[in-house]
Amino acid sequence: SADGGSKEGKLLWGLAKQECAAFNTCSDLIPGSAQVNDLITSLLYTGRGAILSGSCDVLRNSVREMSRVLPVGLVQASLSSLVDLSTSKGANKELAHVKAYIYAQAILPLIADSNRDAARTISDNVDFAGEPFKIGLRDVAVAYSIGLSGTGLDCSQIGSSDAIDGCTGSVS
Repeated sequence: SADGGSKEGKLLWGLAKQECAAFNTCSDLIPGSAQVNDLITSLLYTGRGAILSGSCDVLRNSVREMSRVLPVGLVQASLSSLVDLSTSKGANKELAHVKAYIYAQAILPLIADSNRDAARTISDNVDFAGEPFKIGLRDVAVAYSIGLSGTGLDCSQIGSSDAIDGCTGSVS
């Protein structure tokens, strides 16, 4: 952009955009973008309007809703990395392990607030202290579903891929 940024998006915005096709959550409004990014844009405009009109309650509600939708792309990337880890071999497996570990570390605090046992199960199975998936992909996916259930995230916004559904714990 003119300010030196990127129109591709980074971090949470970019992850949602990157994962939307796999999780069937792409935008109907902006081709190649994610539905959750459309919602974030709307919430940003709502927040701006609330600030300009001095409506603190509307601003609080916008911020609260945004905090619930921002992690969606990170959850999707974390789930995708689990699938990649379960199917990769050799050097690709090492890279997939690194990705699964990094994404898990980023989302684990949210999951731990909901369910510490689920967070521990996920952490133990993507950690570098041994071979990944000591208990299997399905059980790790179930731990995600248990942990995500108490986070306030909307499963319809997370979606599901052909390989994994973080809200139900099912894997294909």
